[in-house]
Amino acid sequence: MNFDSDVERFLVQLVRETSIGNLSWNITPPHYFLENATEDLIPLNIGASYNGLQVSVYEARYKYYRDEDEWFWTSEIRFSIVKNDTLVVDYRRPSAPLQQLFEMARSQAVGFDSIFRNDF
Repeated sequence: MNFDSDVERFLVQLVRETSIGNLSWNITPPHYFLENATEDLIPLNIGASYNGLQVSVYEARYKYYRDEDEWFWTSEIRFSIVKNDTLVVDYRRPSAPLQQLFEMARSQAVGFDSIFRNDF
């Protein structure tokens, strides 16, 4: 197996753990190395602790250059793993499990389940 397929399998496992309620997501500050020495902006970072790892899904906004003088802002969903205060994974490939995990984590972090449960 290669690194990308291992990360994808891990993302699927995190989706499964989140869906059965074994993983709790919260809005957290991004890791130091995701914000420093870069022009990327991270408006939303959602983190959880899983088997001794700090995992997070986040939205990164960055400049996309068409040429050296023309650029525009774009964004993507990314995934990171921190172990022992060291950023060990910063995964930037678009994928269905990553998008699904981001949506589930964001919904849980905002608390939509409890809002809807108490409202009806």
